Amino acid sequence: MLPLKNPFLTYDRRGAGFCAFVTLLVTSLLLVSCGNLTAPIPAVNLPAATQAALPRTAVMAEVQGQVVTQAPGAQTWSPAVVGALLRAGDQVKTLSDGRARIEFSEGSTLRIAPDTVFTLTELNEDAANPVTRLSLAAGRVFVRLGNLLGENGAMEVITPVGLAAVRGSLISVAFDAATGQMAAACFVGNCEVATTAGRVSFTDRQQVVIQSPDLPPQPPQPFAPEQEQIFQQNVPDLQQVLAGEELLHSLQASATARAE
Repeated sequence: MLPLKNPFLTYDRRGAGFCAFVTLLVTSLLLVSCGNLTAPIPAVNLPAATQAALPRTAVMAEVQGQVVTQAPGAQTWSPAVVGALLRAGDQVKTLSDGRARIEFSEGSTLRIAPDTVFTLTELNEDAANPVTRLSLAAGRVFVRLGNLLGENGAMEVITPVGLAAVRGSLISVAFDAATGQMAAACFVGNCEVATTAGRVSFTDRQQVVIQSPDLPPQPPQPFAPEQEQIFQQNVPDLQQVLAGEELLHSLQASATARAE
């Protein structure tokens, strides 16, 4: 008796050609679906219920030069590690050649300039009102709120003389420990500073100085020429931020026009 041939193992010229065709087809499909793995993943606005189910996180996303961190209760500083999670109470310090970027799960970004020291004092988990608070001891930080923040969401930067809050898009907050002076510059969005003696709101391309916790903030002033350069040097994606703001304003204007 002749052995039965397994049709799935039959090999001839026609079968070889068919296999080659199938192999080529599958390879092409894999390349199309997987070949662009390095492309950035577009931001997705999650439903409020989904956001509420996800815990908020802060991740060290970028480190340049000398950047160190210190956990609560620790006695020594450790080199910052990209990908490390930051928690309330953690301190971050950049040296003269150091810069860092921290990404928050709701889409906000914190950039840290050289010679800066701050403590992440609060990272609440309320998705309906996501608030982050930093205590800035010295140096400069740049805060950009993400588009997933709720209407009441904010990031506050507290210094020994006052605090600054951004509920729009992009702000720079600096504190000079030698002079005790705080300066906040609002590149775009709705910004606010406050002391025990008063509160001031300001907006696009305006800056405010606080000289004492017992005095009201000075009135908003237009950007000094060097402020534009400071933002350009420390916020590499500045043009993308501006483009996003212009798109948002356009969509808001269209929605208002349709409602009317």
